[in-house]
Amino acid sequence: MLATPDTLVQEIEAGLRQPGRNLAAHPVLELLDRGTLTRPQVRGLLTQMYLHVREVTRWIAAAFAACPDPKIRAMIFENLLEEERGFYSQTKGHPELLRECVLAAGVSEDELAA
Repeated sequence: MLATPDTLVQEIEAGLRQPGRNLAAHPVLELLDRGTLTRPQVRGLLTQMYLHVREVTRWIAAAFAACPDPKIRAMIFENLLEEERGFYSQTKGHPELLRECVLAAGVSEDELAA
């Protein structure tokens, strides 16, 4: 059976409540929040986050293309607009924002390209 927008949201939220899926409770992010990461550790974390985020719009676009339900597809499209262009936040795309943050933290262009 195909998910409806409501059941899809419920299913995603239930999955995110599973042990090990709560990003806010990640041990490295807890250390960041307490201010106990070193600068090199922060640079490493930001670099890894950027490497993930720069690809996420492609994954969202693939989900959009494969989604058979128009209402769910519209929800995915709204997320894609924000991730890629910062449409709702009126900023920049999330990969570009994170890239600027990584560079400001002292990671070089060469390190990001590697």
